[in-house]
Amino acid sequence: MRKLLLLILFVLSVATLQTQLQAADADFNAQLLERQAGENWYGLYFAGGKVGYLRMATRLDRPGVVDTEEEVAFRIKAMGRTQELRTLSKRSYERTGGALLHMHYSLKSESGETVMEIRKDDNGWKQISVVGGAKSEKTLDYEPENIYELLSNEAAIAAGKLDPENEIVSHVYDPSVNMRLTSVNRVTAREKRLYAGVPLDVVRFEGEIKEAHLPQTSWYDMNGRLLEMKVAGFMTALLESEEQVRSGEYLADFMAATLIKTPQNIGNQKNAAALRAVFEGIDADELKINTRRQQWETLPDGAALLRVRRETVGSHAWKPEESAKALEHTSPDERIQSGDARIVELARTITAGSTTIEDAAGKLLHWVYDEVEKKYTPSFSNALDVLDSMEGDCGEHAVLFVALARAVGIPAREVTGIVYAPEIGGFGFHAWAEVLAGDEWLSVDPSWGQFPADVTHLAFAQGGAQAQMKIAALIGRLKIREIKTE
Repeated sequence: MRKLLLLILFVLSVATLQTQLQAADADFNAQLLERQAGENWYGLYFAGGKVGYLRMATRLDRPGVVDTEEEVAFRIKAMGRTQELRTLSKRSYERTGGALLHMHYSLKSESGETVMEIRKDDNGWKQISVVGGAKSEKTLDYEPENIYELLSNEAAIAAGKLDPENEIVSHVYDPSVNMRLTSVNRVTAREKRLYAGVPLDVVRFEGEIKEAHLPQTSWYDMNGRLLEMKVAGFMTALLESEEQVRSGEYLADFMAATLIKTPQNIGNQKNAAALRAVFEGIDADELKINTRRQQWETLPDGAALLRVRRETVGSHAWKPEESAKALEHTSPDERIQSGDARIVELARTITAGSTTIEDAAGKLLHWVYDEVEKKYTPSFSNALDVLDSMEGDCGEHAVLFVALARAVGIPAREVTGIVYAPEIGGFGFHAWAEVLAGDEWLSVDPSWGQFPADVTHLAFAQGGAQAQMKIAALIGRLKIREIKTE
């Protein structure tokens, strides 16, 4: 899914910003900033194919302030369609102390623009977001990031503090998921590596983004300049000239590159009552979601056995007013604007006459499936943008369905995982939804028109962007050893 790519692109855009040194003096910090001043360009490669570029700049033009800028542009193909996406992040920090003063982040795609701003005032940091044209504000009760913590990989090289026993911890605020991410790394080698035909002495750091379980490896020269970074084994940023970065065609087929092959074709997909599969490559237990629908078991050799059963859609009385007050998953958020008047009115119109949760959810499912055009969209979905464009892929269908359901008091949430697609010959990453009926969550796929979803819908995350980013660690690593349906 494109959300995973956006997260990884964000990680790459702050790749020069890793470890933490204690009590660095003002002269050292000043020299460190001078070494970082300027602009670097990186080619972005996904599964071996070039998809775009990353530009990073550090400027010291303003007295007492450090200004940074990260621009990402990439082009990707999926569902037979090619689209472009651009992000631009501008940050300002106090030169003394390094605290974040201001951040402005924008994400532009064919489907619209998302803007987020953070400002520091006397009371701390305030975040203002505009998503789908709707504005929201919140106060952060922590420091989002600090320039000297972010530059600590470079600082470690400059100070010669490259002990492999030292754990390197840093934090960076990711506006795409509205949270501070923790990076933990160690120096693993000082080695020679060939760049542009020239052997260079480099320092290799290895670690992970903790919240997403994303492994990362980065190489710096002895002046602290980032040469290369790999995230999750399939996305790479490679230092290049501006001419190299801008030359040539950028294109990668996301679906083909993330395909999870099966030992054999799966028959009777729509009507199967159960599925049994054995997986390799799932290291994080939190991705093994256990529900009434699906159950995980660890085998003696470390592989993971998954059993899925098809749910039965029953009949539960629907009382919107009570549900909205008493249950979770009925509240709006930045992406699921279920309190917007247009969404509330539309949801009420679609569900008019329904007396059960299942009937109301079914009406919403079929409306979204029938009315939203199937079209690949490489951006973070939000319900209002989808309502305006009436087009999108699985993410857009899911987020609009969830907003409509919540608008009439039906508890609903997004689900991210994989699904079997015969046309690509295996499993692909996918998004759908769930609604709560009685005490059971039922699967609903608005982009496939299924309620319940067939048993090849295998969930690895439940919830919004912060939950969804965790499955990025599965890309390129998840393998299916055995699978069968009944």
